[in-house]
Amino acid sequence: MLKSTADIGSGVGFLALAAAFWFQLDKDGEGVSFAFPALLIAIIAWGGLYYLVKGIIERRRECPEGECQGEHWGNIFWVAFMAVVYALAIPVIGYWVSTGAFLAITYFVLVFRNENPLKALAHAVIFGGGFSFLVWLGFVKLMSVPTPQGALW
Repeated sequence: MLKSTADIGSGVGFLALAAAFWFQLDKDGEGVSFAFPALLIAIIAWGGLYYLVKGIIERRRECPEGECQGEHWGNIFWVAFMAVVYALAIPVIGYWVSTGAFLAITYFVLVFRNENPLKALAHAVIFGGGFSFLVWLGFVKLMSVPTPQGALW
């Protein structure tokens, strides 16, 4: 993937995240200041704009004629599709199961080529499960931050 594509995608992702946080923000809460959440949303949005503009400028350097080679659009669409499935799965099956499954399936599809499929699947499960475990350890155990619950955990 070209650096400009990654930057543009990151910028759009940050802007979408900022918009989602803004629409969920309770602006009418009495006795509750929303200064910190609003500042956090502004910082995320600024980062999104930064990466979006940076990516557009970088695209002009990477592709001076307008046609770029080296993009793997199938992989890009696969990750986008899996991200939507992941977001929809969190409230249904829970954060931990959906995170582990999302990471393992996405890793397997993107990394597996012509090697031993069982070995690639083992690496994918170790990566997905290990990352989920580290997030659980950091957020739930160390910082006491709850994560979304679902039917499976």
